[in-house]
Amino acid sequence: MKEKKSQELLIGFIIILISVLFSLFANFASPSQLVFVIGFLISVICVILIVVRVKNYGISDSLALFLLFFLFYNGFVLMNFSSFIKNGFFSIELLPTSFRAETVVIAGLLSLSALFGTIVGGFLYRILFPQRGEGNFSNRTKKLSDRSLLFWAFIFYIAGIVMLFVSYTGVAGFFGSLSIDRLQRLNILMYAHTLPYPGFIFVGLAVSFYVFFKTRRIPVLLLFLALFGFWALLMLLQGDRRFLIYSLFIIVVMWGVLKGDSIVKRFSLRRMFVFFLIIFIGYLAFSFFSSVRFLIPLLVSKEWTWSDSIIWIKEHIVLDWFMPGKTEFGAPYFSLLYYLENKSDCLFGSSYAFSIPYLLPRSLYPGVKPTFLADSFAIRIHDEFFSFKDVIKGWGYSPVAEAFQNFRFIGPFFVFSIWGGLLEAFNKLRYRGLWNLLIYLSFVPELLNFNRMCFAPVFQEFVYLLMPVLLLFIIYEILCFRK
Repeated sequence: MKEKKSQELLIGFIIILISVLFSLFANFASPSQLVFVIGFLISVICVILIVVRVKNYGISDSLALFLLFFLFYNGFVLMNFSSFIKNGFFSIELLPTSFRAETVVIAGLLSLSALFGTIVGGFLYRILFPQRGEGNFSNRTKKLSDRSLLFWAFIFYIAGIVMLFVSYTGVAGFFGSLSIDRLQRLNILMYAHTLPYPGFIFVGLAVSFYVFFKTRRIPVLLLFLALFGFWALLMLLQGDRRFLIYSLFIIVVMWGVLKGDSIVKRFSLRRMFVFFLIIFIGYLAFSFFSSVRFLIPLLVSKEWTWSDSIIWIKEHIVLDWFMPGKTEFGAPYFSLLYYLENKSDCLFGSSYAFSIPYLLPRSLYPGVKPTFLADSFAIRIHDEFFSFKDVIKGWGYSPVAEAFQNFRFIGPFFVFSIWGGLLEAFNKLRYRGLWNLLIYLSFVPELLNFNRMCFAPVFQEFVYLLMPVLLLFIIYEILCFRK
């Protein structure tokens, strides 16, 4: 424990030293150089912290996972953005308008402030609420029957798949919808009554993997692989990377809690490099898929053949497909840049408080149910720049922008310091038995979402993912499926 504290103090010293050097450099740098340095500083701090957190607390550590996504959505994006600042303005094909170079610098500083807030919040939480006995999974539900767990995991998975197909009945059915343009399909689903199928599928996958890890039986492994493979195929057909990434991270985190953390903690720097290399390859694969998934409706409707698609890819593939600033990683940053130049009313925390009543369905909501900040932003940009199009394009939403809208320039540090403490609080759950682990796994997808969405949908999705876990626990308490 003393070694961990000394490492954290060393990291703090390094961060302060880098910040001082940055402050000295800022007096002589151009805006583009300044943006690059801010992005580089964010990236260096994130990488250092990720390595140290993984070495100390394992691959399932929530702060390390959050910083991994923060690195892509902020550090890498800013470094990429810096190359598009010319003559005092920032302009890139991804965004429909240009911004002053000073706006990008301020946005970068707010991201850096949010990063420092996350670090400080987590550090203060560990001081106020020290964690003891961390690092080994303790199965506090030893009386659970593996056979019963596997049975209910399969039932939840099937229930999720059924709800998935039912949710698509309003869009010509699941397979019929594959011939519809993806953005148009998403716009229809946004206003349709979709069922909370993801949580049931994630519980089914997580529990089946848990049973395999306990029993080490090959038939259980084959069942898990079949369930995961079918789910992955459905998501790839829909061009949906989000739920597939959720599934992968849930399984990786569960492996980390059960065994992987103790393995990863012994990683050498060489193996840590391989770890980051795998992440980079995954990033390239998903970026490529993002650029070609529009071909799926064309192939399904037989407007294009496989040969046509391959020829198109060969003729159009460019390096920009893989540049963070020109992919979905850069899109949420648009909201921060936009509201820095186009001031809106200060929300004073209302967007966060609003997330609780927003859980109510439209039929039960008193009056007209308002939209998310992200949806309001998408509508505003559509009306301002794309009114000639029928389909509204989503941009995501930077949580740094939401913090700024609520509390102005102190917002990012203040909000993210609370978030940092929350990450440490959730870290305590992962080693305390199956039920707490499942609650923790329900939270894992939001480590990604709190880099690309406003808080209300993040909170709503966490609650919806948590519901199947609570339902499974209630079934356990009522039926007592024990050995």
